[in-house]
Amino acid sequence: ITNAACLLDLKIVVENPLEVHYVTVEITDANDHGPSFVEKEKKIEIAESTLPGARFQLPGAQDPDVGINSVQRYKLSQNENFHLEIRDRGEDKIPFLLLQRHLDREQKTNHSLILTAMDGGTPPKSAHLNLTIQVLDINDNRPVFSKEVYSVELQENAAVDTIIIQVKATDIDEGVNGDVEYAFGGDINPSLFQLFSLDNHTGQIRVKGQIDYEAASVYKLDVQASDKGQPPMTTDCRVIIKIEDINDNKPEIEVTSISNMVPEDSKHGTVIALISVKDTDSGLNGKVICHLTENVPFELKPSFKENMYSLVTKEALDREINQNSGALYVGNPIDREGLCQGSGACLTELKILVENPLEIHYVLVEITDVNDHSPSFPEKEQTFEIAEQTLPGKRFQLHTARDPDAGINSIRTYTLTANEHFEVNLRQSDTGKIPFLVLRKPLDREQKDKHTLLVTAVDGGKPQRSGTLNVSIIVLDSNDNRPIFSQEIYQISIKENIHVGTSVFRMNATDLDEDTNGKVEYSLGKTLRQKVYNMFEIDKLSGDIIIRGEVDYEENDQFELDVEASDRGTPPLTGECTLNVSIIVLDSNDNRPIFSQEMYQIEIQENVSIGTSLFKINATDPDEGTNGEIEYSLVKTLRKNIYRLFELDKLTGLIKVKGLVDYEENDVYKLDVEASDKATPPMTGESRVIIKVIDVNDNPPEIEVTSLSNTVSEDSKVGTVISLLSVTDKDSGVNGKIITSIISDGPFELKPSYKENIYSVVTKGLLDREQVSHYELTIKATDCGEPPLFTFKTFSIQITDVNDNKLCG
Repeated sequence: ITNAACLLDLKIVVENPLEVHYVTVEITDANDHGPSFVEKEKKIEIAESTLPGARFQLPGAQDPDVGINSVQRYKLSQNENFHLEIRDRGEDKIPFLLLQRHLDREQKTNHSLILTAMDGGTPPKSAHLNLTIQVLDINDNRPVFSKEVYSVELQENAAVDTIIIQVKATDIDEGVNGDVEYAFGGDINPSLFQLFSLDNHTGQIRVKGQIDYEAASVYKLDVQASDKGQPPMTTDCRVIIKIEDINDNKPEIEVTSISNMVPEDSKHGTVIALISVKDTDSGLNGKVICHLTENVPFELKPSFKENMYSLVTKEALDREINQNSGALYVGNPIDREGLCQGSGACLTELKILVENPLEIHYVLVEITDVNDHSPSFPEKEQTFEIAEQTLPGKRFQLHTARDPDAGINSIRTYTLTANEHFEVNLRQSDTGKIPFLVLRKPLDREQKDKHTLLVTAVDGGKPQRSGTLNVSIIVLDSNDNRPIFSQEIYQISIKENIHVGTSVFRMNATDLDEDTNGKVEYSLGKTLRQKVYNMFEIDKLSGDIIIRGEVDYEENDQFELDVEASDRGTPPLTGECTLNVSIIVLDSNDNRPIFSQEMYQIEIQENVSIGTSLFKINATDPDEGTNGEIEYSLVKTLRKNIYRLFELDKLTGLIKVKGLVDYEENDVYKLDVEASDKATPPMTGESRVIIKVIDVNDNPPEIEVTSLSNTVSEDSKVGTVISLLSVTDKDSGVNGKIITSIISDGPFELKPSYKENIYSVVTKGLLDREQVSHYELTIKATDCGEPPLFTFKTFSIQITDVNDNKLCG
């Protein structure tokens, strides 16, 4: 069963005369056995994060043949990811599977390979082992939405809990790495949470509140999909919801100007009132048709602007005023402001004609003012744009109100709604009082970007009349706010060996300024160790921290990053997150256990007691936790007697004797041992333990009589061969050295052969039957061990008579 020469010793005995011949026959091997594997299939689990260069021991093939006819080489079926490596361990060749290219579970989950073992015979014989490589998943793919932008239409006033749309993201990872959850994006307006809900499992977006087209016709929702890996990976999409208008609002009529009194001599087309009509619905729902009641001397004339009308006369008016009483009275309403301008006395000279007799009378009538006009501004609204850095005391001229009334009935003052930033100041001029808006407290656009004020012009009449002006203050931004990070301290965890290019975290800084003053750019601090710059980079626009180098837990288990956020103002302002990004590297199982020696050699005595501790093997794994906890085992491809004789403590690595070790059965044992960590999947290291058995003197010699002549003629010559003996001892060394002798009396002696431990029993003197006709011959064989062991062999020799005596007498 070894590669040594197979020699067979033969002893040939020839009788008459008795002769012994020794023949040594060498048995040469023929290739009559093929290699064979203990198993037909082997399954190996490898994580897709495993680095190229990782080795995995494969089962070796067995071949009873020796020399060139034994297993000489292994071959692996052609593939792109694996390579075969052969290691010589003594006389054995051990195959290893070597990963030479990164695995990607999403491209291929299982790899099927064939390992072929071939001997060196002619023709060669072979055996095949089917290898199945199962690639285990890691979280290396982010979810992907079916669309980057979803667009859907929704009727206003849709019922609560109506399903609007279902977004769908898929993640080609498996297990929790591929489970997707949905959430609204972090930058979404909080008011939208009152209108819409998102199911985090199904991705369904439903109506949650009252949807009003007139409040907003389009909603833009950012939706984020995250997997459940550690750390999770995310992606975003946008959902655009267009609201369809329904006719849920009545038209509104507003009379913007009206003359309640009309002279009867008013010409056709005299404008009586200005009317505007509006409907907050859109499309056909917002189209309005206007008409008057029948049988009135008025009509509506449309303006050039849609939904604007003038109410005008369409025929002559008649008011009965012919009186003959001689009394002077007001026949039509008198408008002082129409007759006189200014605030002086308003005098009207009347000429009265009286007939029969014909007389002319002149009457001077003074028209006194009544407070029949309210102050009015030339425009209803006035807008100012004021930079937030404007200093207090700055003045802004307001529109001046007009009031046709005179004297006490004219404009006396201006008032302003209560606020903390502005006041009204008046300046007297030849034409009247001119109002100014005065800034008294600095503005802050980030606290309030628009101020709405109401300026009121008040006259002095009783009761007072007033007119109002809506003033809008739009606060213009200045770069007075630096970016602020959403957290003071960031702590994130990443797995070692994470793929280069992976985004591990998104920084988030906000700047309350607007436009370029509020746009944020990110960068790493300028005082970090070079190792950090080699390992990480940050996207200046998104804030994504991206892997750019190989992360190794055993080299660095934590990184500290300085991240700066700057706006694009002139000059830019910077917000700094000093030493606040702590990246903790999580250990992954990327190191296999390594034995302290690739091969151990120990010696033990045979017959050592069962339970005896022989040797403690030791392997180390630089990984952490269960990834670095080691269990030991004997490989499953050893010969069965090894499992019967030895056991290996899986936790301590202690090898103990389990059965009876017999040197004569086997003087060397080769144990292939594995050290596996407790990760999923585990990684293993291999070593070989060679146990040499030391012989003890536990076997006595054995005497074998291979040929015996029980009867010997008394006239036999000295040196006649009586018997052939062979002496053996299963022990080795001095324990197997044998001293053989005849311990009984008689004319016999032992003559050694040229070959050790082969003897001939021969006569050493003349025989005389008449004196001694029978001998009991005892042979003693003693070994040289300590203490020595011996054995005896006794056989009988009968002396036959010849006619060698004369008769007397």
